[in-house]
Order: sequence, then C-alpha cells, then structure tokens
Amino acid sequence: MIAIFKRDFKALYKTPVGYVFSGTLLLLIYVLFYIFNIYSVQTADISVVMGNIIYWLFLPIPILTMRLMTEEYRQQTDQLLLTAPVSCISIVLGKFLAGMMAILITIVMSFAIPVIIMMFGELQGWTLFGNYIALIAASSAFLSIALFISSLTENLLVSIIANWGVFIALIYLDDLASLTATPFIETLANNLSPFMRFQGFAVGQFSLGDFVYYISAAALFLFLASRVLEKKRYS
Repeated sequence: MIAIFKRDFKALYKTPVGYVFSGTLLLLIYVLFYIFNIYSVQTADISVVMGNIIYWLFLPIPILTMRLMTEEYRQQTDQLLLTAPVSCISIVLGKFLAGMMAILITIVMSFAIPVIIMMFGELQGWTLFGNYIALIAASSAFLSIALFISSLTENLLVSIIANWGVFIALIYLDDLASLTATPFIETLANNLSPFMRFQGFAVGQFSLGDFVYYISAAALFLFLASRVLEKKRYS
C-alpha cells in the first residue's frame, strides 16, 4: 500500500495533473474568499466560503481520480498492479492516500486566508478549525466516490462526465426529493446529502454524526472500488 501511495503521489506531480488539480482548487477557494470576505461584506467569517467551496469540489476531484484510476486502465498498467502480490483493497487505499495527500497539500496552501484574516480582523479560531476538518472529511468522501466511479471505466472523458453527473445529482438531491412532497423521502434525502451534512460545520457546529457519515461514506466506496478491482483481477 505504501509503495502504491508513493508511486501514485509522485506520478501526480510528475505530470500536469497534480498541478492542474491544486491550481483549480486553490483558485476556487481564493476567488470565493475574495467574493464573500473582501469584495461584498468584508467579514472575518470564513463559514460562507467553506459552505460554498463544498459545492465546487466536483470540479477538481475527478481530475485526480482520472490519473489515479482511469489512466491505469488506459495505459494497461493496471495489469501490473493486479498481478502483484498485493490485495485489491491495498491498491485502492494506496491510490486514495495519494489523492488525499494532494488534497491536504492544496488545503495547506490555502492557509494564507487565516493569515489575511488575522491581519485585518478577528480570527474565529474554532470555527476555522472545524471548517477545515469538515472540508478534509468531505473531500475524503468525494474522493472515494470518484475513485469508485473511475474504477468502472477506462475512458477518461466518460470518467469525468460520470463523476460530474453524480456530484451534480447529489447537489440537487434534496431539491429533487422536495418535489415528491413526501416527508419521509425529504428527510432521507437530507440525511444522505453530503452537502446538507456540511452546513452545520460551516457555521462552527461540530457534529460527530456528520463526521462519521463522511468517514463511513469514504470507507463504503473504497470497499466498492476494491470489489471492482477484485472482479477485474479474476476476470
């Protein structure tokens, strides 16, 4: 697993993929920070930025999984991994950790935001800390979903479009459920929506249940991705 992590992480930044991902995510974060904290309101409250960036993660994350999973199929290097003496779950975890490391590095590069806030306003430390923890947890869930979707196809374009389609459907999940006018379905959709789960974190309310939800979602889709690889190994 560690060898796969090192291999894939180095591969991300030996090609433009890692830089495109980091640049895209950082651009989104800083643009939202400028719009909501500097240009419009001039506030030190970062919750609005975090509450919005969660909706834009669907753009950069498939860029990672395109390289981590789909590109392996396209170049047929997946055969080397599948014939290696390593379990499929270890392969998936190694790729997941490589993607999470890229996400963490990018998030660290956004720490100029709290520095700017401290220079010109009063930093809400715990709210900021909770938002960053929630962003990392949500990113882990989205990355695992994207890895699973990317494991299903060897076409780069199909991988990206399928990922974007799923994420957009999740964004509008609660809106679609409200059209049914059925309280049970609306409640179920709200509980399943990763975006609704994030809103409490965005305003500084740490919820263990919501945190466990993201970790559980990540574990579920990593397991499903490993099952896809297991099927390919014996097919």
